[in-house]
Amino acid sequence: MDEDSDGNDLLNKVSRFIDKNIRNINNAISLCGGIGLCFILYSIRIHKRFTCFSQIPDEFIQKHFKLRGQVRSVHDDHLLVEHKPIISIKRSTVPKPLKLHLAGVEYTREGAQFLEEHSLNKQVWFRLIQVKGQDGIDCIISLRKSMFKIWNLNEEILFHGYGKVVPVIDRTGNKFTIKLTQRLLQAELYAERKKKGMWVQPSRRERFTNWFHNQPLYRIISFIRKATSRKV
Repeated sequence: MDEDSDGNDLLNKVSRFIDKNIRNINNAISLCGGIGLCFILYSIRIHKRFTCFSQIPDEFIQKHFKLRGQVRSVHDDHLLVEHKPIISIKRSTVPKPLKLHLAGVEYTREGAQFLEEHSLNKQVWFRLIQVKGQDGIDCIISLRKSMFKIWNLNEEILFHGYGKVVPVIDRTGNKFTIKLTQRLLQAELYAERKKKGMWVQPSRRERFTNWFHNQPLYRIISFIRKATSRKV
């Protein structure tokens, strides 16, 4: 009985202490939660604007983080995208854009025109895959085409036949990159079956014309015509 009464007294004392200090306890829990939240936000660089790939933590690339940005220009093998952090601070100078490559895709001039038409000055999301070269990054780039439709530009380029697949080389055997390559190959196969873009079969006349232009006789005729025109 004495042990039971001692236990009950201790429990009552703890309960009374909690009742009297419930506000302080709640404040302490909120403070700890706030500190933890601040640590998490700092760890994911919520305010950091990246202007070159060397500023991006290795962990971001290894875990394939997704970042937001705006396409500033389109080139033959890459896009220049200005990174937009979650918390953006206005600056007087124009930040330097990142050089992003479409992971697993080598696109044609028609592909570059397609990207320029649909993504220039648009907001995009880019998922980091791996570093490419000295100043570039392989990414999966996507944009919102409409309220209910999101385009994966890597796949869209291939669906339209404006490029071909270049397998993503990952020596670690990452399942993510393996699945990415499989999806890209499916998109390329679709364009090839539908004969779209670069997979369009030339007509018989076009094939004959191309063949004839490569013959020595045609080259001789062309040379004579040019020589005659110069004399005239």
